[in-house]
Amino acid sequence: MSDKQQQNESKESKRINIRMPLHINDWVNEQAQIHGVSVTAFINMRLAEIKRQDDMSKAMAVMTNEKVIKMLEDMK
Repeated sequence: MSDKQQQNESKESKRINIRMPLHINDWVNEQAQIHGVSVTAFINMRLAEIKRQDDMSKAMAVMTNEKVIKMLEDMK
């Protein structure tokens, strides 16, 4: 994928409505204010963080998978 395509893809977005308990909403608003960002930006930051952690967990699972380790050893 070209740099221009990646830039265009990163600019694409979808609008959604989120329902959440009031105490969570209050916390999100407080955290957004503490971080000096909008509520939307704060939620996006936290979701991106969760996605990075999930991606890392999946990568670690592959790296520690016995079949993958055996395959890599056989490639030597």
